[in-house]
Amino acid sequence: MAFRLYDWCFCVSEEVKSRILENHLLPEDKLEVIYRGVDTINFSGDIKYDNYFFHPTRIKWWKNIELSIEAFNISQMEHEGLRNFKLIIAGELYQTNNSYYEKLKKMAVLNKNIIIEINTSEKDILNLYKNCRAVLSTTLNEDFGLTVLEGFSFSKPVIAINNGGPKEIIKNGITGFLSSPDAREYASYLCKIAMDVESAMQMGNFGRKDVIKYDWSNFINYIDDFLENLPNKARKGIARNLKL
Repeated sequence: MAFRLYDWCFCVSEEVKSRILENHLLPEDKLEVIYRGVDTINFSGDIKYDNYFFHPTRIKWWKNIELSIEAFNISQMEHEGLRNFKLIIAGELYQTNNSYYEKLKKMAVLNKNIIIEINTSEKDILNLYKNCRAVLSTTLNEDFGLTVLEGFSFSKPVIAINNGGPKEIIKNGITGFLSSPDAREYASYLCKIAMDVESAMQMGNFGRKDVIKYDWSNFINYIDDFLENLPNKARKGIARNLKL
């Protein structure tokens, strides 16, 4: 019902735009894709490529976190070179998701190299980004994929599902890998990155160059220009609707 009141809609990805069109919420001539930004200054600095994968995520079932656990277990069983690697999963947990968190803990308990951290501080999150070998994303249909950009900002390759927002951001085989939601395929990409640190560094460098176009300043300047160029009548209408 809210969409009936909208004269214009910015979508954070082509994925979101397609959902709006598929549900007949607005016509295409009232939609525009504008990718949201990332802090390319704080998300940078001295980095390392240590022997662990970092999965930044909120602890929610639709984040499909079990896929990274299953894939990591497969990669360690089948490749001896990954025996000294770790998988670190870190993110916010709300009480409504406690049962899912318990499920993840049971999955991880048999592998001492899997670490799940909850409600991690921003400082610790930044350090995990800085020092990991690669960043993981397993959501099946992500709206956009902010953690992908954060990984790129720290010059890290990202492994994500070949769907939704990440499909628009990641250049497959260049800045990361796009995988099906199959644990064995996902594990194969973990192995590629783990066994070739120079390739991981190269992909991360390409990602860092690519992420500059997503800097917050570009997003803010575009929105500012859009609002400044609105006809006075339209601007007054927006202000009235927002009760400003």
